[in-house]
Amino acid sequence: MTAGILTFLASIFGCIGAMKRNPCMLITYFVFLLLIFGLELGGGIYAATNGPTIVAAITRSFQADITSKYGVGNNAPLTTAIDHIQRQFQCCGAEAFTDYTGSQWARQSNATNSHPVPESCCRSVSRNCGTNRADDSNIYTQSCRVQIVVSVGANLRIILGIGIAIGVIQLFGMIASMMMVCDIKKGGEVV
Repeated sequence: MTAGILTFLASIFGCIGAMKRNPCMLITYFVFLLLIFGLELGGGIYAATNGPTIVAAITRSFQADITSKYGVGNNAPLTTAIDHIQRQFQCCGAEAFTDYTGSQWARQSNATNSHPVPESCCRSVSRNCGTNRADDSNIYTQSCRVQIVVSVGANLRIILGIGIAIGVIQLFGMIASMMMVCDIKKGGEVV
């Protein structure tokens, strides 16, 4: 969110500064781009060096949400998001499908199974497929943590490539703004 706001502000300063040939606005644009670039670089380095810590924190948060917020009260957006993740990655629960056992949702589900899971955990969805099943053959038993880590790992080169491309574009923007400022101060016309 912060990066989006900074990018929006930077683009306003860059566009107006270039149109009006205002060095102050172009320098502000440069500073915004430098700040965004620094935040992205810092975030990337932090993620690369602290991957297991980040995964553990996300997993704990995911488990806490499943235990206390999934399918309860006015948490429909969260419930929808968890259901989408489980369908998309064909997984169930943060660490295991048993994460739902003892959750607020499980207590309200009137399940006949000792380890109830939501319908988003079912391989083929039918009414009460996760709560009143005879065995685990129709549910995803793989943890979502494992599935997401595998997916990110499989797409890591693409993610890194996009990050590097964005960084290069930002560097070109910073160079162009400084070239324009230098040209304005010389009194020349930027081509």
